[in-house]
Amino acid sequence: MMSANVIMSSPTPFNLLCCSCLYALRATGTALQAMRRRWTFHQVNCGSFQKDQDFVWSLILLDSMRNFKMKLILLVLIMLSPFFLAENVKAGLFDFMNSPPVRPAYRSLVNWIPAEQIRLDVAVWYPTRAESGKISTGGQEFYAARNARPIPGLYPLIILSHDSAGTRFSYHHLAERLVELGYIVAAPQHDGDNADDMSLLFSDAQLTQRSRQLRNTLDLVLGDPHIGPLIDMNSIALIGFGNGGSAGLLCTGAALTPDQWKDYCPELEKQGKSDPYCIPHIAERMRALTEVMRYRAQARKDATERRRSALLARENELSRLNSAMGKRHRRLSAQYKKKMQGIPLPPAFLPPLPPLPPRERIHDDRVKALVLVAPGYAMLFGQKSLANVHVPILLIGTPEDRLNKPDPQSLMLSSGLTKTRVESIILPGADSLSLMALCPPELAANLPDFCPNSDPKKHQRLENALVSTLVTFFDKAFPPGRPAYVTPQPDKVEENTATPDNTRS
Repeated sequence: MMSANVIMSSPTPFNLLCCSCLYALRATGTALQAMRRRWTFHQVNCGSFQKDQDFVWSLILLDSMRNFKMKLILLVLIMLSPFFLAENVKAGLFDFMNSPPVRPAYRSLVNWIPAEQIRLDVAVWYPTRAESGKISTGGQEFYAARNARPIPGLYPLIILSHDSAGTRFSYHHLAERLVELGYIVAAPQHDGDNADDMSLLFSDAQLTQRSRQLRNTLDLVLGDPHIGPLIDMNSIALIGFGNGGSAGLLCTGAALTPDQWKDYCPELEKQGKSDPYCIPHIAERMRALTEVMRYRAQARKDATERRRSALLARENELSRLNSAMGKRHRRLSAQYKKKMQGIPLPPAFLPPLPPLPPRERIHDDRVKALVLVAPGYAMLFGQKSLANVHVPILLIGTPEDRLNKPDPQSLMLSSGLTKTRVESIILPGADSLSLMALCPPELAANLPDFCPNSDPKKHQRLENALVSTLVTFFDKAFPPGRPAYVTPQPDKVEENTATPDNTRS
């Protein structure tokens, strides 16, 4: 029997015709079992069938047809089916029977950002039917078909922002799983905020630069001639791990408000709660960060005020010059009537003021959904700024994380996001490192402190729970009408891995 996570639908005459064709091609029970195994890989681009569930019903219906008379009727239907099936239906049916399974393909995109003088490297995973090969890059090893031809169609796009301790390859296992379920995943490398370079850690540019890089990543992927045509513009989401989630809030309309930090730790202390951000050495860096943020905000405010005053003074000076030149022109016209006849009054001129440095737009309305995994800097987002976020949000808490605890960080964000639908999930036993890909054996042996997530069973359990939670959220966040994919379900051991914490519509 088929797995219980596939929802059945009622049979139609079209399904019966499909049954007859499939039964002729796979008449024996052994072949039928092989066909069921191939079905598990057939999750995307089945253009011949309007719903995957209808096809599953067809397979189940075949199991009940055992007698000779029914087989004879099916043979007659097979002979008549070419007269009833459209050409594209017949082509799609036989293409499904002969097509290899869906596999992840990998492509690397590169862009230079002149404004920031940095190179943006983006890893992209997408569906293909080409054979996979071993790829070793960035300290990680994974299997994918490099630069392979994609499967035609429209796919949701997931922008994946890594944690400060990760790279663009740290979540390749998650990207591969999502690709097999019909998504395209793009993961940028955040310059100055990754495992190899943390120069921007606890700086005012950490989140703003990340958010600009995410926007540039979306531009780069959509502009690529191989990947861009495959993207469904109505189904674009962002998954941010750690500070990547906070940068995602900036991309969806939020703004940083450093004034809240002053009362954050004292208020927690009154409530008998604690937060790693209030540890003295971290709190000192946060204090310096918020001071710089306030200084820059005040400097820009002062510059704007000075420019406003200068513009007003310039307008007054132009008015004075025009008035003086008008009086002189009238006096000369009265004194030299013939010589001044037909000479117009020249306008006064002053050089224009230099413009203020443009404030780059961070908000990107192309992002339709946001996933925050162990988000940080929650105390830098005020309720007023969070009210500008209107996309569906999934908050995933990792209680074992050393810095970004679900309580109070996720709870603080959830209470401020009042203008959108928010779902909250807790992954028991998870932290930021345990959600990254397993380290290769050599790296785990040489750097055991860098690879603490070495338990394959625990890692697989958390991965299954995370993928199941993500796909369920995306199915609700993205508009209906896209292909239906089989949602992975945790095994019996993993049923309680993802614990719903709070859901608000």
